This record gives sequence, structure tokens and C-alpha cells, in this order.
Amino acid sequence: TLGLGFASLVICIVFMNTTKSEEKQSFKWLVYVVLAFIGNGMFSVILSLYQRVSGGEKDNQLMVIALLASAILIFAVSIVKERGEFKDTFRHGWHRAMATGCLNGVTKLCCLLLMKIMNISLISPISSGGSVVLSSIVGVFVYKEKLSVRQYVGIVFGVTAIVLLSM
Repeated sequence: TLGLGFASLVICIVFMNTTKSEEKQSFKWLVYVVLAFIGNGMFSVILSLYQRVSGGEKDNQLMVIALLASAILIFAVSIVKERGEFKDTFRHGWHRAMATGCLNGVTKLCCLLLMKIMNISLISPISSGGSVVLSSIVGVFVYKEKLSVRQYVGIVFGVTAIVLLSM
């Protein structure tokens, strides 16, 4: 079931990120997806190791350090990538960035709690698949987005991946 779960997760992500006008994803997109999986997976592994070393007593400290490091890195990359537009982007988008950062913190806190009751190797894929499915549901019901048949199939594969990986 583990292999089918991972396969379903990959299919979910590919189907959810293609549209009729864009049948083939770029190599750059694939690199970003792989980096996101590796980054999330590494965070889970590092967090698990840290829990073992510290006895699970200082999990929040590691989370604060990791989230601050991420925020600083994203801020630095934004300054470089958006040289002339950074000030305007920051002025109009700081509240969205804060909300995203807070939700990321909640996600990592949930991962911390799950690590105490679940196998570490399953948390990241379930989190990734769950975020795709949840984002799609919010898009449809809150923002009234129209999904293609392909994207609905992607949601089904995402839910299937979560179920299979949880078994």
C-alpha cells in the first residue's frame, strides 16, 4: 500500500498542477516540487532526530529557529528577485506573508504532534497530499474557482494517497 500511496501522491500533484492550456509541466516546476518534497522531508527527519536527542522537551525552540530561518531566507530571496518592486510588494503583501507563515507554523506543530503517534516517513507525504486537497477545496468553496476534470481526478488521487499512506 505504501508504493500505491506514493504513486497516488505523485499523480495527484501532477494532475492538480496542469491545465488545458498547459498540458506539460516545465522542468523548472519539477525542480521546485522535488525541492519542496526534499525540504519537507528533511524538516521531518531533523525534527525527529532533535526529538530523540532532546527527549522531546525543546521541540518548540527548534520550530521557532527553523521558521525564523525560513522567513529570513525568503525575505532575502525576495529582495534579490524583486529588486525594483520589493517595496511595493512588501507593502501590499506583508499580511498575506504573515498569514502564510503562521499557517506553516501550525502545520509544523501538527507534524510535531503526529511524530509522537505516527511513522515519521509518512508524515511528509500525507502533509503534502493533504495540502493539495485542502487548497483545492478552499479554492472551490471559498474563492469559487472552477476546476477541470483533471484537477478533480487529482483530488481523488490525493485523498487516495492519504488513505493508503495512513494504513
